[in-house]
Amino acid sequence: LHEDYLVDVFFEAADIDDNLPSYVCRPFTGDALGALESLKEFLDLSPRELVSEASGGKGLWVMFTDNIEDSDRPPYSLAGFSSKFADHSLIVIQADSGSDYEGDIPFTQMIENFSHEFIHFLDDSYERDSDLNDEWAELSPEGSYFYSYNYPEDADEMQYTMYYTYGGDDHDAYFIDEYSRTYPTEDRAQNAEQLYKGYLYDYEPFADYPHLEEKCKKMTEIYRELFPCLEEIPEGEWYLEKSVG
Repeated sequence: LHEDYLVDVFFEAADIDDNLPSYVCRPFTGDALGALESLKEFLDLSPRELVSEASGGKGLWVMFTDNIEDSDRPPYSLAGFSSKFADHSLIVIQADSGSDYEGDIPFTQMIENFSHEFIHFLDDSYERDSDLNDEWAELSPEGSYFYSYNYPEDADEMQYTMYYTYGGDDHDAYFIDEYSRTYPTEDRAQNAEQLYKGYLYDYEPFADYPHLEEKCKKMTEIYRELFPCLEEIPEGEWYLEKSVG
């Protein structure tokens, strides 16, 4: 994976450092080969130069773990996180071999979660560009409180979300859920995770939500601006574009 994608994979925190910030990560004891093959299949959906371009040539560290616990908020656990560590981009992911759908290939849930964290990795480039952030802000409803800029345990900013409009006017939905309203990067990561699922299972997750479709189109347009390697893929053919109408 390092030679082809500039991605290095680890199976326990001791391989990197025992002191990953605020998290306790259990060593991975599952099917290492299966997890690696699933990760490779996901990376193959994008040009091989993408990780290099997004990281400034430094690459990406990925660590598989059996469980991730937040030591600051026990017994809170999470499916994955993305961070900077030792001057490297790092994604830690719970490598559960299960799936949301009966009969699916192993590690489907893990890669769905990875698709979310991968956007945080790409967003390191995004967040440094104030003009692109301004473009993103223009896609939110006018005069509204958009993002809370924190991770409350009981996020309740449901207005303008898909769940708030359920049974009402889908044209009012600008966000998937309350988690999408914590930070702009979480908004994009939530959207991207659903787009990956749409690609995987051949459906359009936001077909009934025009504002969310508009945001997804803008998101992929901006990534194409940021990463020249995406020119290798015809417009509309990247996995993040295939399930947008």
